[in-house]
Amino acid sequence: MFAGTLLGGVLADRLVHRDRRWLVRLPAIACAIVAGGSGLLLFATRSSIALILLILPSLACGLYLAPSYAAIQALASGRSRATATATLTFAVNLVGLGLGPVLIGGTSDLLKGWAGSESLRYAFFIIPPLYFSATALFLGAARSIRRDIGDAETE
Repeated sequence: MFAGTLLGGVLADRLVHRDRRWLVRLPAIACAIVAGGSGLLLFATRSSIALILLILPSLACGLYLAPSYAAIQALASGRSRATATATLTFAVNLVGLGLGPVLIGGTSDLLKGWAGSESLRYAFFIIPPLYFSATALFLGAARSIRRDIGDAETE
């Protein structure tokens, strides 16, 4: 994930000069990779295969950070950038670190009667649709981000 975060920053710096929509396109691509990769990972039957399949989604999981924070900085006015960044950081941590484990654990508990010892594996199937939803939201943002950044710059 560390490497993905650095790669996301480098890629965003290079791509944004061509088109500002890359501030949200890059996170969209990252979320799609995480969704697909984590979905494949759940079908792995051996730990060695699972570890190999974990490489790409783990890398992509960090890829969205730098361009997302850059988008927030570009969209927020100078007086509210710190608050906007803090809000994003709070939301990412609340959902990812706070609700994520509870959602997976609770779902695993609910599936225990049906899936037995495989309930945790099936609970993790919640993750790909969530990341595909994030992909769609980032792509939706790409439709207006250039205009939105232009509006923010004129304010």
